[in-house]
Amino acid sequence: MEYTGSQDIFDLSESYIAKQENVMQEISEKLNLLTFENRQISAQEIVDENASEEEEETAKEISQRLSQVVSEDVFNK
Repeated sequence: MEYTGSQDIFDLSESYIAKQENVMQEISEKLNLLTFENRQISAQEIVDENASEEEEETAKEISQRLSQVVSEDVFNK
């Protein structure tokens, strides 16, 4: 494919920018998922460290709510 002229260069630039935006979006989504997984692990550590059943239940509820909020946030983007 031979490209000549400023329009061809402009078209290639737009294509490159669009691809970079897609890559950045994928990276952003993966970072959101990693953040979500880290928060889940932190909530699970709270469950593991707490001795009382009430604290354990609270930590589980927090984990479930966090999971729901982050899932909605990730999939609404």
